[in-house]
Amino acid sequence: MSTPVGPTRASSARHGEALIRASEDRYRTLFELCPVAVYSCATSGVIEAFNSRAADLWGRKPALGDTDEQFCGSYKLFRPDGTFMPHAECPMAEVLLGVIPETRDADVVIERPDGSRITVVVNIRPLFDEDGAITGAINCFYDITDRIRMERDVKDQAAHLTDLHRRKDEFLAMLGHELRNPLAPIANAVHVLRLQNDENPLQQKAHVIIERQVAQLTRLIDDLLEVSRITTGRIHLRRTMVSVNGVIERAIESARPLLDQRGHELTVTLPSQSVLLYADAARLEQVFVNLLANAAKYTDEGGGVAITVTVEGPDGQAPDECVVRVRDTGIGIAPELMPHVFELFTQADHSPGNSKGGLGIGLALVRRLVEMHGGRVEVRSEIGQGSEFVVHLPLEQQEAPAVTAPAS
Repeated sequence: MSTPVGPTRASSARHGEALIRASEDRYRTLFELCPVAVYSCATSGVIEAFNSRAADLWGRKPALGDTDEQFCGSYKLFRPDGTFMPHAECPMAEVLLGVIPETRDADVVIERPDGSRITVVVNIRPLFDEDGAITGAINCFYDITDRIRMERDVKDQAAHLTDLHRRKDEFLAMLGHELRNPLAPIANAVHVLRLQNDENPLQQKAHVIIERQVAQLTRLIDDLLEVSRITTGRIHLRRTMVSVNGVIERAIESARPLLDQRGHELTVTLPSQSVLLYADAARLEQVFVNLLANAAKYTDEGGGVAITVTVEGPDGQAPDECVVRVRDTGIGIAPELMPHVFELFTQADHSPGNSKGGLGIGLALVRRLVEMHGGRVEVRSEIGQGSEFVVHLPLEQQEAPAVTAPAS
């Protein structure tokens, strides 16, 4: 006796159809809920399906299967540079024609029916039949108009800041020169007055004050001019074989008035044999004058400042650098300020009541001049425990090419 098979086959067919419908339902739900705009079209370019996100970006709902809706023909396309893009040359047409295998992350500008424009990123992949022939394509695209606008704003702002930076450098250079002009006659006038022998004590005291303040103004203006030269690349090193001991001694001589004025005890430790470097003596002296002046300013009266010169190298190897340490017993540097101490216009305390004088230029000059010599400078400090600035200079025994400060 045979077993009937009809109902079983019918049941299997219904089950298969149910699975297909369920799969289609999941696909439609995913297609519609996808946050990315998606549409598909035939080889002719006629739109066959699209989700609501695509309609939102297009600005209208196209009529499915309408040959006039090829590539959603109601909108215009443009390239990112603003030139018109014919529909026949758009990424979708090139994929359907097999000109390119697919499109990944290409920028296209869409002009919608209301005249507004958006920039979208398109990703297009072709669809094939059993024989490998292209039957259509799917495009997934999303709006990046806001991102493009922000990138443009950032670029414009960067250009504006660059222009402001250039104007600042020009202003500092002009300010330095304009302020320097009246200082020379003032200094000469004070010198002439001091030649008089009938000055009373009050006049002599006034002259001393004027001379000291003129010297301070001169130093500030020189710093302004120097930073202007560095930022515009106008500093040139004039290198010769120089004695580090001699450079340090001249720097101490220049900084001595400020150290004595604040009652600091200066300790100097130099090697018994002079260390020779191929360097610009004047610029190195400027480095150590600034470090000594910085130590004097940020150390309470009666404190200590020490400068030490050593020749060092890797363990077990010949010395390859001269190391100069400037140590003070001052107020120290706050941890949040440490990464910025060598930046322009940075001071330990910006409040008017606690100003130590200066413009926050000295340490920036130190770093740039040391780097121009092929060296480096670092700082170690703790609040209330003083600071130590360490300058590393390479021991070069043969002439090096001329160095110019890079423009910043």
